[in-house]
Amino acid sequence: MMGPMTRSTELERVILQILKEAGITGPPVILEHVLEYLGLSIFWDYKQAADRKTYLFPDPKGNGGWRIRLSPLLPHQRVPFDLAHECVEFLAMRRGIEGPHWQINRAAAELLLPTAWVEEVMARDGFDLFAVARAFSSATFDTCALKMLLLCPKPCILTVSGNGRWRAFSPGTKRQKLTPTEQEFLDLSFTSPFPQKEYIGGLHLHAFPIPDRRGLRIEKVFLFTFPEV
Repeated sequence: MMGPMTRSTELERVILQILKEAGITGPPVILEHVLEYLGLSIFWDYKQAADRKTYLFPDPKGNGGWRIRLSPLLPHQRVPFDLAHECVEFLAMRRGIEGPHWQINRAAAELLLPTAWVEEVMARDGFDLFAVARAFSSATFDTCALKMLLLCPKPCILTVSGNGRWRAFSPGTKRQKLTPTEQEFLDLSFTSPFPQKEYIGGLHLHAFPIPDRRGLRIEKVFLFTFPEV
């Protein structure tokens, strides 16, 4: 048995190895190819659709295969991450890797957005959420934004505002409440479909507004705040 998953470098190596073996050598990560390589199939559970839990289970045909149970009522934007999560669960089970749930989630994000590939996109296109989302089209904006936050070379705060609001902090960043300056900039960002970038009161602010599917209004804004240190 291998020990707990504690080092992200080892995790990144395993993920890149699996992707390479599945024939994926760059973004986007096509999950169908990963599932095929791992021998996993999807089972859409229409009979118990109200249960939105996603999980692995042995193929009832008894051929040694495994399936991923999905509810047809699961929001479509959640499906890629749920599938990636179950792929990692399967890999961990097959390789005897143990780790807490949060590390499995981090590994799922790593599968969709391998660190080395994201760094290449950011080196080429700058700190651009839209560029990362275009390159890694199988990942949601939320997953892309959190990955960028993790890779920030300096303290950064991510605020996601839309139907509710939540904040996340890069490693080593002091947790703090939303400032009036950030709130004002968020309000402004909901009035334009274009990225906004400003330096106000010691804060470098970079907002990415996301339109709804019909392009009629801004549905969500991703705000990256870089405090001066």
